Amino acid sequence: MANRNISTEVWNDSKFTDDFTAEDKYFWLFLLTTRYGNLSGCFEITPNQIAQDMGYSKETALNLIYRFRNIHHVISFDETTNEVLIHNWYKYNWTKSSSLEKPIYKFIDKIKSEDLRNIIIEMYESFKNGDRVLTGWQHLTNTNTIPNTKSIPITTSLSSKDLDKDKDLKDSIEYIVDYLNLKANTKYRYTTNKTKDVIKARLHEGFKLEDFQHVIDVKVDEWLNDDKFSKFLRPETLFSNKFESYLNQQQSMKKKISKFYEDDFKKTGELWK
Repeated sequence: MANRNISTEVWNDSKFTDDFTAEDKYFWLFLLTTRYGNLSGCFEITPNQIAQDMGYSKETALNLIYRFRNIHHVISFDETTNEVLIHNWYKYNWTKSSSLEKPIYKFIDKIKSEDLRNIIIEMYESFKNGDRVLTGWQHLTNTNTIPNTKSIPITTSLSSKDLDKDKDLKDSIEYIVDYLNLKANTKYRYTTNKTKDVIKARLHEGFKLEDFQHVIDVKVDEWLNDDKFSKFLRPETLFSNKFESYLNQQQSMKKKISKFYEDDFKKTGELWK
């Protein structure tokens, strides 16, 4: 088993000390020490593996990945290959020694994501030559090369102008369908025309992504374990012209209590079951 040292400088990082919650710090330390990691700082790990190792649900693992990629900007993640790239890994784990090159490229050659592999190669060559190292997020910002990166937080509303941008609309639809599949254990595709049309219609009416999340939460809570109604946990029903009435429906008291304690756990970093 590999031994991995963590520099105490991590506690001097303002993002780590000021921006990260207790749960964020736990996840960050997990990424730095996970058995799936390697010298390159880019490795394959699934949300299920994260959940199992950290003692979390898969939903929490997905939320952590989303937050670290889209809010903190400290990782890149390719959903197609389930590979994560830790942006500042090089600061504490690489040296300019020539003996490092062969083992680093050994791991780089195994990276499945072409985009992440190219970023790592450029990062290492810049580091080795003493040039400024662009992190994965800077590569993403400059070249927009990483596929499937959802750039819209769940709490963000979309204006009519935003909806005219194909990428924003695609990312929104993909996020909503992913959230439905996660909560309802379904396998709907965001590329289906019927699904795209019904979501697009609600977005054009001004509903926010958090509204879709609320409707999904409410109806999953109500219908998931009901044989008669579980079949209606589908995009054409949830996001139909009844969407607004579903939006104004409250979750059950049991669900509210669970969410209260789960939110409290997220704030304190204590394991809640």
